Amino acid sequence: MQNGHPHLMAMVRGAEGEGKAIVWLKMHGFDYLGYVALGADNDDAAIEKLIKLNQREWAGIALKIRSVKNKIEENNNDMHRISPR
Repeated sequence: MQNGHPHLMAMVRGAEGEGKAIVWLKMHGFDYLGYVALGADNDDAAIEKLIKLNQREWAGIALKIRSVKNKIEENNNDMHRISPR
């Protein structure tokens, strides 16, 4: 991750279910981004933790990422849907 923003790429990878990315975020002090990634990957406990830590903005971002991610997944798995590609 040579782009100068490895924490953001780790958050994206964590949101896609990559456990190593979550561990990396926490090891490097990006706890909130770790919770965002978990929340985006449908972990309700992570959303609750962010709210408990008074990080409602991060919780909202995680829920928005989750919504978009789940909609994309739903569309990809719908065999009755014609791909726009």
